[in-house]
Amino acid sequence: MQLHTPQSLARVHGLDAARPERSLTASMIGAVFAACGWIGRALRFWHDKRKAMQDYRRLLALPDYMLRDIGVSRDMVRAAMADEPSFWRR
Repeated sequence: MQLHTPQSLARVHGLDAARPERSLTASMIGAVFAACGWIGRALRFWHDKRKAMQDYRRLLALPDYMLRDIGVSRDMVRAAMADEPSFWRR
């Protein structure tokens, strides 16, 4: 097992005290990746909530006999819709 010193880690990751622009570039790239991750998580959350609401609307559009066949009532679907948190309330 090889132990790295701070200097060797800086060389491996391209961070060098003599070249501060590299550390600035690395931190900027890290910030961009963090922002992209946050945006991706927000879009995924929004997509999941939107899909759930579409599914509830489709269930409500079904006739009563079909809802009975799958063991769901309109009141149960409406209650599930009401329990689903809105995107802006999270």
